[in-house]
Amino acid sequence: IDDFIKNYEINKTVITVLHQNKEFSIQKVKEFRFDECQKEAIHRLIIDRLSLITGYPGSGKTDILDCVCKYLYENLDYKNICLTTPTATATKVLVNRCTFNKKKEINYNLFKLLYDVFPKIEESLRKNDIEKNTELEQYQKSLKDYDEREIRDLIEKQKDKLFFGDIFLPNVIVLDESSMVDLRLFYKLIRFCIKFNIKLILSGDSNQLPPISGGNPFL
Repeated sequence: IDDFIKNYEINKTVITVLHQNKEFSIQKVKEFRFDECQKEAIHRLIIDRLSLITGYPGSGKTDILDCVCKYLYENLDYKNICLTTPTATATKVLVNRCTFNKKKEINYNLFKLLYDVFPKIEESLRKNDIEKNTELEQYQKSLKDYDEREIRDLIEKQKDKLFFGDIFLPNVIVLDESSMVDLRLFYKLIRFCIKFNIKLILSGDSNQLPPISGGNPFL
């Protein structure tokens, strides 16, 4: 992980040529460096299944998230990384600022993810609408022979093959602006993450906008 972080810092370093001729050039180098606290955060976010990063605006949270997602995508084979926030505008900003090789069609705002995407996946599973995946269809027919954890393990093995129309099943969810999420939304999110064995990364600032509805799980 440390070597990956060093390479990420090198790639983020900006070199601007101020003047150049045949004999010499004048360059301005703007180095990018994570401090030790940020590096520790990157390690924890990569290792833990459920993790939380908090900090004031400009503290480098988005760069940390981008580095973590890039590592997960390139080194741990997490190909279905969903970037989400409570609003469509903030989700678009997060997607544009993250540079890893992401699937654009898997990034939704939190409400669409919880009330549209996951229910469609659940409905497809209930109807056994899995023609492209005969193995999982056999699992679905014999679910009574497995406990809940075994069911999640079986689904996990088949994740890369699971497509529901134009919907991908995420294996990582990165939720930014988490302080805006109320208790009801957070409960639904956790339930889906447990059911589909999804790694969850929360990011936000407790001093930013609080939830409109009841409960503030971010605190």
